[in-house]
Amino acid sequence: MAGQCRLSDVSFARASRTADVIQMHATGLSAERVSRPDALVATSNVENAPGDKQGFLRSRIGRPICSVIQEGIALKISVEQRQK
Repeated sequence: MAGQCRLSDVSFARASRTADVIQMHATGLSAERVSRPDALVATSNVENAPGDKQGFLRSRIGRPICSVIQEGIALKISVEQRQK
């Protein structure tokens, strides 16, 4: 349809994968865990996370992954802003 901007299925899938990667880097959670935002952070998530993210996740065991993702993204933005 002329005049309408549509996000193609391919573009949407690419954007979704990009968001997952950003969330994984910001939190240290695996792709499988990021895809289940209502699940709770578990000890196994801490053990499987990169060393620099284990402390972040350890203090959030038992909390919903969706809230941990939000905190991780906010922290990532804050650090990036301070580095400028």
